[in-house]
Amino acid sequence: MAAPVEDMEEVVLVDAETNENFKMLLSKEDVIRVRSDLTFATQLLQSAKDSAQQVDCTSPQPTTSNSNKKPDNLDTTVQCAEGAHAWTKQETLLLLELYREHQTDFISGKGTVKKHWNNIAKLMQEKGHDVNGFKCSTKFQSLKRTYKCITDHNKKSGNNRKDWEYLQIMQEIFGDKPWVKPLAVAGSHLDETESESDAKDEKENLPEKVTKKGKITALINDYISFSKEERANRREIRTKQHEEKLLALKRLENLLEKLVEKENK
Repeated sequence: MAAPVEDMEEVVLVDAETNENFKMLLSKEDVIRVRSDLTFATQLLQSAKDSAQQVDCTSPQPTTSNSNKKPDNLDTTVQCAEGAHAWTKQETLLLLELYREHQTDFISGKGTVKKHWNNIAKLMQEKGHDVNGFKCSTKFQSLKRTYKCITDHNKKSGNNRKDWEYLQIMQEIFGDKPWVKPLAVAGSHLDETESESDAKDEKENLPEKVTKKGKITALINDYISFSKEERANRREIRTKQHEEKLLALKRLENLLEKLVEKENK
């Protein structure tokens, strides 16, 4: 029997192929499971996509999905993504500029990533753009994946260079990040390194027949890599702050020693 609506929680699944959001009402047990079971999450996403194809989101329709489309023992209500936002070039550029201005907030270790995205969304709302923190975060991750794909393509020998309207500003923001910069090569290792790079690029530029499950996995891996990068940046900042504090204490200690020596003379 379906759980009462008041006992259910809303989750949002993102289709890595189309960057489309699907809101779902799940029981608490399914919420826990979807966060740890990739296969289950993939089934939910496919169920939501199948339901969305059957329902015209522009007209009032029941929000409960067809039970025949759900995985076994699935207790859920599927909805079309409310307030789906089509990003304009102006909004996208503003998003990137605001991230660049507030980039240190994300790596300072102060506050949560969600809070920082909500702050950026608030700044965009003040300029008349109908976005929220989640939409900003989702769009930004999509831009990062596109940027990585283009840079990997352009690094591969023999490929025609791809251009992108946001390539320059993304380069300015992420050009020095280790996940973007190519490995340095020299001397007799050139051919070997290029071969390794080509092999890697072939894996990253998979055919269009990649399964939806694989794309969901790639999205999760992107998020994990992003989280690891954020944590590494925070550790680096904390280490630097600690070293600066120790240096300041050492200088104070030396100053006090000189004052004591002066008093003793």
